[in-house]
Amino acid sequence: MKRQYGAAAVALVLLLGASLSLAYANPWRHHGHHEVPGMMAVWAVLQPSQKDQVKAIFEKEGPVLKAQHTTLKMARVALEQALLSGGDVDGATRDLEKAHKEHFEERVKIAKQIVALLTPQQRSSATELLSKVVNAHREIESAFAEARKQAAAKTQ
Repeated sequence: MKRQYGAAAVALVLLLGASLSLAYANPWRHHGHHEVPGMMAVWAVLQPSQKDQVKAIFEKEGPVLKAQHTTLKMARVALEQALLSGGDVDGATRDLEKAHKEHFEERVKIAKQIVALLTPQQRSSATELLSKVVNAHREIESAFAEARKQAAAKTQ
């Protein structure tokens, strides 16, 4: 049992370390839940010249992303205000959903441009890395679920 927790703790530390180093090294880091899946893995396999191309893509598309991010924030605030004041919650919800959709579509458009830069070997490497990250997440979630079950059993 201790080995399982130890392995989960080591996996968590390694995963967090890798995620943080990738997150702070690439322009895909995003504070929120709008990350395009797999882009951190793509960033990890890019060559320096490709990273320069990616940065140029973000410089070009940055104003659109910033405007969309501002729209998202405003829509979120409008929904909060509608909920609290008894205003048009349905309309505010639609506005927020629309803003999320447009923002995500823009990020996917950018992701397609970036993926087009990859060689077949890089695509394969990114896919393999993403698979490892997904599996590590599952193992960690499973270990925590097991720990919660055991803690609940001890309190009964």
